[in-house]
Amino acid sequence: MSAAFRRTVGELCTARHSLYRHNLYPVCRESFGTAIHPLPSANSPNSLPGKSLGAQFTEAARNGDTKRLGQLWDQHRQRGLPIKIWMLDAQISCHARRRELSQAVQVFNSIEDHGLLPSTSSYHSLLHAYSKSGHPPYGLQESTALEAESVLKAMVQAGHRPSHFAFHWLMETQARAGLASKASETFDLLVQHKAPDSYSLTSLVDAYARAKQPLKAQEVFDAKVAEYDIQLTIANWNALLGAYAKAGHMDGAYATWQKMLALKVVPNVVTQRVLALAFGGNPQMASALVAEAQKLQDAAAAEPDCTPTERPDFPGNKARQRPWQMQAMGAGIGPRGPFVLDLHGLSKPAAGLALQNRLQYFAGKPELLTHPSTLPKHDLVIITGIGRNSFTPAPADSMKTAVQQQLLLLKLPCKIGSNEGRVYVPFEALFQYVRQEQRSSTLSTFLHEASLRYLMVFGGVSSIVAATYVIPKLLVGQ
Repeated sequence: MSAAFRRTVGELCTARHSLYRHNLYPVCRESFGTAIHPLPSANSPNSLPGKSLGAQFTEAARNGDTKRLGQLWDQHRQRGLPIKIWMLDAQISCHARRRELSQAVQVFNSIEDHGLLPSTSSYHSLLHAYSKSGHPPYGLQESTALEAESVLKAMVQAGHRPSHFAFHWLMETQARAGLASKASETFDLLVQHKAPDSYSLTSLVDAYARAKQPLKAQEVFDAKVAEYDIQLTIANWNALLGAYAKAGHMDGAYATWQKMLALKVVPNVVTQRVLALAFGGNPQMASALVAEAQKLQDAAAAEPDCTPTERPDFPGNKARQRPWQMQAMGAGIGPRGPFVLDLHGLSKPAAGLALQNRLQYFAGKPELLTHPSTLPKHDLVIITGIGRNSFTPAPADSMKTAVQQQLLLLKLPCKIGSNEGRVYVPFEALFQYVRQEQRSSTLSTFLHEASLRYLMVFGGVSSIVAATYVIPKLLVGQ
């Protein structure tokens, strides 16, 4: 190919991209025919205006769109172009985002079948797939963590330099497998390559949290911060708070929360979830702490000089839950009214707290539960979802089952209607439950007041007896 021809092609390609940007390509193509038609390239042939094949592969992988990725593969094969390593890397990344570990491993193992060698991105994408496999709240098999460790070793042996993300993903995998000591070894290996940061500390503390070793997590937290001068973030505090929460160590969780308040750490939605988990055994206290965290978060966001991480639109502060779901954790009522409780998307501790708050709300609003004969019946509708995308290891771990178990403990009958994602508490049962709660509350108040009265009477009688004994003694002394 002559230099003049290459210049002409280059000018045509430049003109084509300019025309795409100004939406003039269809008009010019009609005028000039195929002269400016997209020219196929071995590296980045185009199939959409203004986007190279590589950009489209990346976009499809980022969105986890396997259908679109398959279409791009078909277009590539139809053009008879060779397979490139970045195409396979994009496919591994796509499976990682979809939490499809076995498919990611399969694509990685097929790289050599295409006459290629894994790139640095190949190893990174595969490690990411290991860390994302299944669903984050649930554990992994020890063998899965050992496989991920072997991937990092193979990466180093092949001469690739792993980034700090590679170490973090391996630590997350080891943490979910309950291998806290392995995660600690990976942290030490990270230090040999790069300086640890706040994310490194979060991964390590979370490993001990999942192993239910809160005191060790606290020890590591204090030691690593001092040794490496790590600038703490809210994620670090949430991890430490979660270590106590997962171990059921309420005192440690409360001490950590008080330390956060003393240091003026601004909480986020994750903090609220962890507080709900830590103090789930005391719904009133949990509600108060969640409401306090929300108040602090709102106050920080309202400050004109708030940092980007304190703003509500910051990615780390965006709640996965809908606003009224977060409101329900603080005893709020959603837009559908008090007889609909939407728990879909909440964690189980947060859902339990929201359910307890709703029942307490009814107990404090007796006018809503006038006798059924004088008011239209409204069953309490609890939206749990059916767990299609929850990745729970067993049906017994689903949100619906957890809600049914909590209602059973409260001696509240429930039923499942035609919609399997909803649990219904009959109005009559809700009425009787709230009535019993009001009686118990009245009796408790009466006993408390009666005890105070008896204490006053006893104190008065004791004073009289003491006076009859002390006064004669004083008179004799005179």
